[in-house]
Amino acid sequence: MFSNSSESPKPKRITIEQALAVILRQMEVGGNRERTISDYRLHVSHFKKSEELTYLHEITYESIHSWLEKMDVSAQTRLTRLKCFKAFLSPCFDNGWFKSKFWKNVKVKVDRRIKEGATELEIKILLLVLDLTDFVQLRDAAAVLLMYKTGMREGRLQI
Repeated sequence: MFSNSSESPKPKRITIEQALAVILRQMEVGGNRERTISDYRLHVSHFKKSEELTYLHEITYESIHSWLEKMDVSAQTRLTRLKCFKAFLSPCFDNGWFKSKFWKNVKVKVDRRIKEGATELEIKILLLVLDLTDFVQLRDAAAVLLMYKTGMREGRLQI
C-alpha cells in the first residue's frame, strides 16, 4: 500500500536505437553537419551490432573496450571511432539516461608525430625567394615573420 521512500525509481529502459534517434534529432535541430550525423549513426550501430547490446544501460566500460579490441584498424582510426562514440554517450548523460560518465576513462594510445618547426635558416631562405615589391608576397613575408617570432599559428592570422 505504501511505498518505501528509500527506494529510488527504476530508470526507464531506453534502447540504444531510441537514444540514437533522439540524439540525431537533437543534432539536426542544432545544425550539425550531415557527415557528423552519419558518423554517429555508423559507429553507434556498429558498436550495438558488435557487442550484441539492445539497451543503453547494458553499455559498460568493458563493452567499449571489447568493441575497440575487435577492430582491425590502425590506432588512429580506433581513436577517431572512440571519440565519436563518446560524443554520442555525452548527450545520453545530459538527457539523464546515465548516472555517470564512465566512458571518460576509456583511452586509446596513439603515437603522435611531432611537427618540427622551421629553422631560422629555412625562414631566411623563404624570405629570399619572395618578391617584396609585390604586395601579396610582402604580406606573406610579414605573416611568416610574425608567426616565426611570436609562435602564432596560421589559423589565428587574418590574411
